[in-house]
Amino acid sequence: MQTSQDKLGLIFEDDQILVRFGQRGVTPDTYKQTYPQYDFLRIRQTHSDICIAASPMAHATEADAHFTALPGSALLIATADCIPLMIHCQQTQRIAAVHAGWRGVENQITVKALQQLIASGSSENKFSFYFGPHIGSASFDVDEDVCVRLKKSSCNLRDDDYIARRNGKYFIDLQQIVISQIQHICGEKSNIFPSRVDTKTHPDFHSYRRDGQTGERNWSWIVLKSFSDQR
Repeated sequence: MQTSQDKLGLIFEDDQILVRFGQRGVTPDTYKQTYPQYDFLRIRQTHSDICIAASPMAHATEADAHFTALPGSALLIATADCIPLMIHCQQTQRIAAVHAGWRGVENQITVKALQQLIASGSSENKFSFYFGPHIGSASFDVDEDVCVRLKKSSCNLRDDDYIARRNGKYFIDLQQIVISQIQHICGEKSNIFPSRVDTKTHPDFHSYRRDGQTGERNWSWIVLKSFSDQR
């Protein structure tokens, strides 16, 4: 797996897949112009726990994860502090794109996406996981009620693995909770590429907590390369 960065954002790439985590100023139209060989597919994200099969007709369908085995179909996710997570199964050549805000983490959207892929024939031992820029633990402070809800969604974590308390607030590492959910399904030796880019503090990325309602979104995607791309 090769990793790099250009004017559009962060890149993960090998001979089978391409993953892009877009930065400020990059839109779906930017991607369509840069990668005309791919079909960019969207869903209507609502912080749900729904994962659906990707389709050109699903842009108005409520879901927060979608999956496909069709080469050339690029699965888009929009975030602004939430976690963009891209999944690849090397066994079945299925991919998924997941939007995981704290409500999605609480409702285990990643687990439900994995269950969809495993039900479709994927092996829990053959996945790779790519985390994009999202709000970091030092920036994500919540009240006790949200902390309690998120604790229930973690798997085999000690509190000090992902929770810090300062000035009456709880600071949560959402990525660590999602990793615990992944490892609960796929084992501790899962092929995981975490992100250490905090969208709230990094000027290259949009952040809802920093910019509020006026902020825009970071667009990310994963695609299975076609045979012509792999040559």
